[in-house]
Amino acid sequence: MKLILLSIIWLVLQIGKGQGQKDLVILGLYPERGGWSLPLAPLSSTLALNDINSRPDLLSGYNFRVDWKNSDCSNKVALESFINSLISNETYLGVFGPGCSIAAVAIANISPAYGLITFTYAAASPSLEDKERYPYFIRGSLSDTNIAIGRINFIASHGWERVAIFNQQEEIFVYNSYAVQQVLRDLNIDYRTATFDTQSQNVEAQIYNAIDLIDNLGYRIIIANMYENAAVSFICQLKLTVNPLPYLTWLMIGWYTRGWDEQAYNITNGKCTTQDIRDVINGAIGIIPYQLFDSILQSNHRTISGLTPQELYNEYEQIALDNNLNFVEERDSLDAYLYDSLWTYALGLNQTIADGYDPETFNYSNFDFTNALYMNTYSQAFNGWTGDVTYFGRERQQKTIQVVEFVDGRIEYRGYYTNFSVNPSQFGNTTNVISNISDFKIWQEDRASDGIKDRFTSFILFGVVLATSTCVVIYVTVLIIVILIGVKKNLPPAKKSEPLINIVILATNYIIVLIAVLFTIDGKFFSTLRPDAPQCIIYCHAQVMLASVSGSILYGAVLAKASKYYFIVVKNKFRYTGWLQARYLLLFPTVLVLFDVVLIIAWGLISPITYQSFVISSGVTDPPLIRIYRCEISDNVGFVVALGLVNTLLILIALFLAYHLRKVVNKSHRYSSVIVWLMYTSVVFNLIIILLLVFVTEPNIRLALSAIFTNIIAFIIASIIGLPVVYYLIKDPKGVTFFKTQAQDEFPEDIQLLKLRITALERDLQVYKDKEAEHPSGLQRMVNRIRKSTMFSGSINESYQLDDLDSPAKKNPYAEHNEKRTKTFA
Repeated sequence: MKLILLSIIWLVLQIGKGQGQKDLVILGLYPERGGWSLPLAPLSSTLALNDINSRPDLLSGYNFRVDWKNSDCSNKVALESFINSLISNETYLGVFGPGCSIAAVAIANISPAYGLITFTYAAASPSLEDKERYPYFIRGSLSDTNIAIGRINFIASHGWERVAIFNQQEEIFVYNSYAVQQVLRDLNIDYRTATFDTQSQNVEAQIYNAIDLIDNLGYRIIIANMYENAAVSFICQLKLTVNPLPYLTWLMIGWYTRGWDEQAYNITNGKCTTQDIRDVINGAIGIIPYQLFDSILQSNHRTISGLTPQELYNEYEQIALDNNLNFVEERDSLDAYLYDSLWTYALGLNQTIADGYDPETFNYSNFDFTNALYMNTYSQAFNGWTGDVTYFGRERQQKTIQVVEFVDGRIEYRGYYTNFSVNPSQFGNTTNVISNISDFKIWQEDRASDGIKDRFTSFILFGVVLATSTCVVIYVTVLIIVILIGVKKNLPPAKKSEPLINIVILATNYIIVLIAVLFTIDGKFFSTLRPDAPQCIIYCHAQVMLASVSGSILYGAVLAKASKYYFIVVKNKFRYTGWLQARYLLLFPTVLVLFDVVLIIAWGLISPITYQSFVISSGVTDPPLIRIYRCEISDNVGFVVALGLVNTLLILIALFLAYHLRKVVNKSHRYSSVIVWLMYTSVVFNLIIILLLVFVTEPNIRLALSAIFTNIIAFIIASIIGLPVVYYLIKDPKGVTFFKTQAQDEFPEDIQLLKLRITALERDLQVYKDKEAEHPSGLQRMVNRIRKSTMFSGSINESYQLDDLDSPAKKNPYAEHNEKRTKTFA
């Protein structure tokens, strides 16, 4: 009935106007009733059509009008109105509306088949951005993608750094999820997301998972992307689950209808009342893509009609009052956007006619006219009722976003942000003009900042814990192996200070681990460690790489210490100790890579799949030591596998070089130092690259490829750094005798003792050379074996003669000491 009344009003206003002119008609679809209804749409269009048709320089010879039909914010009703209109005697040049996304998607999908553009003044669904599915679609407002980015801009401007995002499983909310997450990463905002499907049988468990972000993980800034009924159900479940409920800062959708929470009792089956919902949500902030009348009327600019926004509003109000319409109850600022959108349509149509396209020849197969009208429409720019009207592609460019507050079911205007761009990478400097938001709870900013500090501290602390404990294991393992070899081979014991040093090192490591464990008792350590599952995997690997750096350095020191104390009396020393150290080199990286991969995979597999059912059934809160394992690796398997394979490949290359380098450097021990240097240099580069990837790359297949490429580059750089050392060893003969000199300086007494033993044996051979000894050949082999086990390349007589040892003129510096040792030996 109201539709008929408004149509009569429009006809009365048009009587006597446009006689002798031809009509240019477009089909208008608007929600007369139902959700997001706009009952005064024909009224606001009347204002626009009066102004358009009164311009002699615009659409000369034609009368522009809209044939309004009801869409009820329903795809079924909208399609029915659309088809019935097409089979009528009227020829429409395009479709204006619907303003509701559900209906707009249906019309925009079918209208191209009839050569009709669809120009909506309000539908925000991100799916309508698909140019292939909706080639003739134009939007006179922002999409929901940019509304969501507007909320993020609001968060970033306040310095908040920890955000939980709750999405209802609907196209309008989920479609833009990846774009929003990319913006969050670009702004270094710690976020977690949770999605629930109200149609699913497991919806309660899904909502519980979302609530867990608030209850256990401490997120207090909430972005809620959900329809009204889903919001009521979610808030009710939150209130019933978390007791006491902490104060939360909510960022809601700003286009909820008036009294959206009044049916809470029916929606929740009596679990929550309307007041229960308002107790939680009052004070929430809403971000909307369009201006409310309160802000529109603050501007004094002249519109394209020559009137100010206030003057246009006065006419709008007067027409409604003259026709006994409840203006206060039914008015909506979207009427102002409808006014500007109609002007855009008319200007585009005027330009198309000026370009030589005749609208009278248009039929539903004339795509030349449609293409020209489509391009000309979103190329317009003018001052409208809502301000500057320009288009960014097929969507209106908007430099302000509105901020509203939820107060007892009402949505009240609180301010706006300027210099907001629909391009997510061009936020610019925002101007905050919010001045009167009551009880805004700005203290949440400090709460959020504390969270990111805790996460940074936790990351460093966990790296230290993992590094030190890894080093303890490696150090003890290698030390035990060396000691066992020494006992088996009857090697000389280590220095007396060695056990004390080992005890100090082990005690220090265990004290650090103990302090770390005590520090994490309150749960902050693990609850703030990972902002989301993908980055959790990268953090884990970065910490393992940090441990491998410490382990590599310590391992090199252990190798040097082992060779320093035990290599002298080992049989066939150079080859044997070289192979012994090669086995150590094989043992350490193999264990490290296995530890790395197993830890990451275990980290991902111990996920909500196993413990979540236990928590739901028992109601037990997650212990802090369990939360760290809540990471999914479905999107990161490529990254884990690629990195593990590359690490393994690098180690195999290092071992291959170690085997050949041993021969090139003439059996010198220094090759092991070179390989250790190559290994931990590569690990350092790998660590730096992984840390960079945490901040600059999203974890997906691209990250896996980046991991392969950067690891190869890292090993090449590490090899280049190590090559000069290798070249020096090959070229400089002093490098070959380095360990000989070091051994002589370190063990002069033992060397002189061996020399005296060889001299005594040679004297014995001289005495018994003419006699038949019991085992002369065995004694000769013993001498040869001892001679070979020394570090002298020539005959013993070439270095020291017996006369030299006894001659005062050539008194050996160790003669006195050796004389005592000789007597003891005798």
